[in-house]
Amino acid sequence: MGIGFNANEVASFRQDAAGLLVDTATITPPTVTIDETGAAATTYAATGAYTLACMITESRPSVYAMFGAAIQPGTLYRLRLPYGSSIPDDARIVINSKTYRVAKPDSNVSYNITDGLYVVLQDPA
Repeated sequence: MGIGFNANEVASFRQDAAGLLVDTATITPPTVTIDETGAAATTYAATGAYTLACMITESRPSVYAMFGAAIQPGTLYRLRLPYGSSIPDDARIVINSKTYRVAKPDSNVSYNITDGLYVVLQDPA
């Protein structure tokens, strides 16, 4: 006998969790072009952008240890998205007029009710 939730219960939890995603993220995948000298240039065009409901919270101080000194306190956030969402690792993410980039995917397991990423504030002020 297994312990856990059946597929209908997990689907219901995911639906409930989606209602808690009160912000909107604008995700812009990058476009990389190569010039005549072979140099790569990355741009973010609004034509490829899409939006997802989300919730963003500042990470706990203990999470910073995963990243060492590469990420400063006050700049790492946990981004929650509807289950099944996909964001490219090199995408630009804008939420409430602030720009973020992906730092690390969160664990993705079958019983998650949302998907998540750790993101870094691009230009902390």
